[in-house]
Parts: sequence; structure tokens; C-alpha cells
Amino acid sequence: MCDIAAKAHKRASLIHQCFVSRNTDLLIRAYKMYVRPLLEYNSVVWSPSTIHDIETIENMQRRFTKRIPWTSQFFSTSHVYSV
Repeated sequence: MCDIAAKAHKRASLIHQCFVSRNTDLLIRAYKMYVRPLLEYNSVVWSPSTIHDIETIENMQRRFTKRIPWTSQFFSTSHVYSV
């Protein structure tokens, strides 16, 4: 799980570095296309067995949303994950 989260974090960081636009919809769409499939691919994500796995996934999503301007105060990670 740690390897998957590390890969997802690298991709999320690349999204923030490569996209010049700070359009919230664009960044969330890029997250859903490039990062979320990494987190959802393995069955561990669908049914995490430990609290540590759950926290790892949530921390990855929280880190991404915090870096989007003005959204960290309005959107929770459940918003990005559920949309």
C-alpha cells in the first residue's frame, strides 16, 4: 500500500507542477484521470483491512486538495473521491 500511495503522491505532485492553470475543475479532473486509478486499482483500496491503509489513502487525497487554491477550506476529500 505504501508503494501505491508513493506513486500516487508523485503523480499528484506532477499535476501541480505541470499544469499552469489553477482551474479547480481541471485539477480535479486530472486527479481523477491520473491519480485515482492508482489508488483504486488494487482490492486493498476497495476494502482496506487496517486503519493504516485507510489513513494512507485519505492522506493522499487530503494532500492533493490542500494544494488547490481556495478549495482546501470548502472541499473535503470525500467530495473529490465521490464526484
